[in-house]
Amino acid sequence: MQMFERIYGNEMNKNILKKVVETERFSHAYLFAGPKGTQKRDAALEFAKAILCIEKNSKPCGLCSQCLKVQKGNHPDIHEIKTGAEGDSIKISQVRQLQKSAATKPYEGDKKIFIVNSCETMGVPGQNAILKILEEPEEGTIILLIANSKSSILPTILSRCQILNFMPLRYTEFLNVVEAKGITDINEIKFLYQITQGRMGEALKALEDPGKIDIYKSISSSMDSISKGEFDKIFQIPALAKDKGINELELTDYLLVYLRQRLVEKTVYKENSDIDYLTVGKINDIIEGIMELQSNTKINLNMPLQIENLLLRIQEE
Repeated sequence: MQMFERIYGNEMNKNILKKVVETERFSHAYLFAGPKGTQKRDAALEFAKAILCIEKNSKPCGLCSQCLKVQKGNHPDIHEIKTGAEGDSIKISQVRQLQKSAATKPYEGDKKIFIVNSCETMGVPGQNAILKILEEPEEGTIILLIANSKSSILPTILSRCQILNFMPLRYTEFLNVVEAKGITDINEIKFLYQITQGRMGEALKALEDPGKIDIYKSISSSMDSISKGEFDKIFQIPALAKDKGINELELTDYLLVYLRQRLVEKTVYKENSDIDYLTVGKINDIIEGIMELQSNTKINLNMPLQIENLLLRIQEE
């Protein structure tokens, strides 16, 4: 088994981490940053497995006791912090528990690894607690921070991390990966690329669960109707998402995909219909509003209402 064989694209990041494992010159902290669905957590877990692998040559071997424990999610020297649900934040209590665990020695080797997901959702107290660990790291402690965005992370944390920026795949890369998985219909591949924007993690989920593609089609159909003047359907969008079993943050992701695709159609392909209230200016305005909404998950907002208010801008003169 080769390291990162199930991580697609982002070759520079993979080569950097492979070199680190080969030379065993580990930093105390790494930040895996990039859009949702770019396999950051998968890469962090693979890196952690390689660090703990006891095979002398090809790491991770995938067969030793350490690799098997990582794969099963029960390695005592890997501690992972996650939010309770999408849209939630990392709590200060979770970070304080991490501080306590970091002060103890590893159980099975000489390394202890902490993986902090969604670290951009931490408030300032939580980030300061993380910073204290980074400023005074225990020997053998490695912290892997994972974030969809670096913008809300303290500069003092960023300066103490080796930063790896993960990007979506280009279409040609995406095409090769999906074709290798047995998908040969070029229109299906183009549609999958459109709704995932080249984020391979999201594409793999969609391939495993075709229902995600159906959800996008439903939302896309409603948005097409809204852009043609059926403004009453604006109030049906949050209800549609709830009916399909997706939360408000996921809904904003689907809306961003739709809006960006419409922007490409209007600005690149110059596609315009006789009746279309969704102008380029309104698209940019709503995209900006959605991105601001996504960055304010720490604030207790009425998300369905906020989404409706953003979409109501379509009917404005």
